Amino acid sequence: MQKLSSSTDYGKKGLWFGGLLFPEAFMTATRQSVAQENKWSLEELDLKFEVDPSDEAISKNQLGFIVEGLSIEGASYSRDE
Repeated sequence: MQKLSSSTDYGKKGLWFGGLLFPEAFMTATRQSVAQENKWSLEELDLKFEVDPSDEAISKNQLGFIVEGLSIEGASYSRDE
């Protein structure tokens, strides 16, 4: 919480998701922030998930948030897709 409160980019460059008290509310807020910033409706947003992005991709990130320490239950992952 200290890292997030002192951040000028509200965690866009990296945030330990598991450290939040209500992570689902933060995820909703990130969607609203991106939509408002780009003058898009929430329906126009697509959730994009990248595993282990490069430092270059993180530094060039302008359209979303970088999340660290995320655990997803009931999901599957394939490197081929």
